[in-house]
Amino acid sequence: FNGGLGQAQLDWFKSVLENSKIKNERCFVFSHMPCHPCCCRPSGLIWNSEEVVTMMHTFPGTVACFISGHDHDGGYAMDEAGIHHIVLPAPLECAVGEVAYGHIKVQSSSLHPSFFEFNWTGKIPPSIYKWPSRMAFSI
Repeated sequence: FNGGLGQAQLDWFKSVLENSKIKNERCFVFSHMPCHPCCCRPSGLIWNSEEVVTMMHTFPGTVACFISGHDHDGGYAMDEAGIHHIVLPAPLECAVGEVAYGHIKVQSSSLHPSFFEFNWTGKIPPSIYKWPSRMAFSI
């Protein structure tokens, strides 16, 4: 039903985060499965989710958002390091003829607050998991 990140994937992910930190980049991470327990059902998490979250927290300010699927209802949480965790509702659960898609608008500037907007059309998560319309991140 679920899976985890193997050592080769963890090593690769760490190298991406290290390089992004050196270049002062901000990352949007995409995964099929969520890694934060407050944005979905515990049964839907990556098996080694604590290790994945700890790794992202090792590079403060580098990861702006972790976007995933797998939990068909969708969800949202912001963790203690300020990383936004968005779980997309499954188009599989849409009614016949209902569309489901989204797009991200990012504003990153040293002169203005940096933020991104995740605009979604179609099935939305339950209200307790609904993401805010504008999400800030540090630059």
